[in-house]
Amino acid sequence: MESSKPKRRRSETSSTNLRIPEGIILEILWRLPVKSLLKFKSVSKPWLRLISSKYFKKTYIENSRKHKAFPHHSIISPCWNPGGMMINSCPLYALLTEQSTHAPPLDCPKACSSEMLVLGSCNGLICVGVGRDKILLWNPATRESKELPYFFDGVNDIEYCGFISYGFGILDEISGDNYKVYALFYLACWDDEGVPLLCSMGKVYSLKSNSWGETAVYYNETPLHGAIESAGKFASGKLHWIRKTAESKWEIVFLDLTSETFGGLEKPSDDFVPRFGVLDGCLCLFCDRPKMFDIWIWKKYGVEDSWIKFSRIPYDSDSWRTPFVTPLPEEWGQLCMLPNGEVLITYMSSEYESKFVIYSPKDNGFRQRYVDKFKDVDQVEVYSESLVSLVLDDEQEKAKS
Repeated sequence: MESSKPKRRRSETSSTNLRIPEGIILEILWRLPVKSLLKFKSVSKPWLRLISSKYFKKTYIENSRKHKAFPHHSIISPCWNPGGMMINSCPLYALLTEQSTHAPPLDCPKACSSEMLVLGSCNGLICVGVGRDKILLWNPATRESKELPYFFDGVNDIEYCGFISYGFGILDEISGDNYKVYALFYLACWDDEGVPLLCSMGKVYSLKSNSWGETAVYYNETPLHGAIESAGKFASGKLHWIRKTAESKWEIVFLDLTSETFGGLEKPSDDFVPRFGVLDGCLCLFCDRPKMFDIWIWKKYGVEDSWIKFSRIPYDSDSWRTPFVTPLPEEWGQLCMLPNGEVLITYMSSEYESKFVIYSPKDNGFRQRYVDKFKDVDQVEVYSESLVSLVLDDEQEKAKS
């Protein structure tokens, strides 16, 4: 008679549910792409609350900025594709590490058309101008989009209109409570007596109130239209523009998104008309010279002589041979500060193809890059994916209650 074998008893460790500390779970989740996080919302109700929380969204953005590999960052640009104008995206880590990469088009909202302009990017949201009078806010990672209220509401008989200048930023980066869009339009219309009029209209849109509010179109008693570069750069709660003045001079004008008033910023000791960039939340100036261009960084508001010369980049370099005439003309080249402190330079070759060069201030070196699907690039923005919703947190809480 065979002796019966004793049944195996499960060990206490195997029968006990192992619980991973929430801190470790958070560290893992913060490293994942948004696409994965959206799927993980369905794992459980606690995970849904966690990933949807304001704290998680805010920390996700902060961690993305600190990550040296920039896994959640991309370079975006409106480009012509076989299906028409779309916004193409190239992963930043691929651009930094690979000599050749590609930039496929994003799945744009249905409201987009063949006439698109990126008005700005902030915390994973992209502001897009469509046609002559339509503006969208869009989170490509979550595929959430929102068409802003009609800019010219209440204005009759508009014959023609278009963007003059624009900008997009967050009102309070610490709390992340509100996002604002500034737009300055010119328009041709008719008065009550049938006389044609050409004027400008400036407004600020608030996501929190979902409405436009009119703002001034003058600074120092001079009209802003026709004097400001189109794209306003967002830094330190303000939108900044280069304003050209008489005798080839220039000045810096900003719009404070809190007070919605214009002001001026002192400029560095450089007579060459610059262009803007942003590095780690600080305003940058690119000043073209005959054989080089300088990069200045504005470190702190309210402090005199806050401009610091960041770097000087020579045009004539053995490792960088460019086919365009220096200084870098606006219609041929774009400059973009990358999050790691390097400078992305785009220019049009003699074959009318967009070329890319990355300049490193650390070793004064240049790296050529080829990006497939990036053609006829005349606008470049840095985009970082996020979970930021176009329905603000307080509105979501009201909907739940």
